[in-house]
Amino acid sequence: MNDGSLDTVAMLTLLWGLLAIAIGLGLTSMVFVADMEAGMYMLVLMSGLILSGLFSLITSIKAKNRTDYNVCIWCCVLSSICAIASVICFIVGIIICFQISSKRSCFKS
Repeated sequence: MNDGSLDTVAMLTLLWGLLAIAIGLGLTSMVFVADMEAGMYMLVLMSGLILSGLFSLITSIKAKNRTDYNVCIWCCVLSSICAIASVICFIVGIIICFQISSKRSCFKS
């Protein structure tokens, strides 16, 4: 079975993971200069992006190695949920989850 789309998924989730973590960490400086209400929003956004990025990196590793399907799909779902502040990122995450689930047979476990 051609599982090249899993390589694409691995690359996309790696890129998202690195970008989300970088943006999330970049927002930390803005939290300290913003007023309290805006600061709390930024803190939630920052935390969501960093968590989304971390879950995405795990998804990328599992998809690339084709191991631990359950861990891969759940990390992708969690990454999408953590990025829900951006509806587009959430929708793209769900599409990636669908791509992973359609290639379940390519995973070793």
